[in-house]
Amino acid sequence: MNGTIDFFEATRLRVGMLRSLPESTLKKVLEHTEVSPGVEIALQVMSCHGVHSSIVSSGFTYFTSAIAARCGFNDHFGNVLEIENEKLTGLVIEPILDKHAKLATLNAKAAQFGCDLNQTLAIGDGSNDIPMLQAAGLGIAYHPRPVVAETIDNQIIHTDFTSVLFAQGYTEANIRAVIN
Repeated sequence: MNGTIDFFEATRLRVGMLRSLPESTLKKVLEHTEVSPGVEIALQVMSCHGVHSSIVSSGFTYFTSAIAARCGFNDHFGNVLEIENEKLTGLVIEPILDKHAKLATLNAKAAQFGCDLNQTLAIGDGSNDIPMLQAAGLGIAYHPRPVVAETIDNQIIHTDFTSVLFAQGYTEANIRAVIN
């Protein structure tokens, strides 16, 4: 996430170390995974205003699918872990999503909805988010890694995820109308 080693190599190497890990371990990790505070509220407000939201992650669909369902994302994209006989094989099913795939997904989603990139919002924290953040109409670094903080001007550092609402022009009244 700091961009200091080849992403494809690092992903394959790290996943390789998980060979023979029981799938049940992923379930335990997911059960202890915390969502950033404010994500669910932000998605509820944006959804009420017709916004389509996607998770585009270099992480794994095992997690993105559950988080998307839990938080209210419309869809999700990520890397797929190969699992056979309820155990990880240590392989990632190709293609591996990287910074280029994230940018391509942003472009594809904008085209799908007939939007110009100026009408898009992208949020990320790692180095492979930078091209997507730079291309979006509003790119926000959320609690970013150092290399992202050095590159992206719009940053949320001290507050929760609901700050993305205010960056888009939503008000307290918009939020109260949804959560009350």
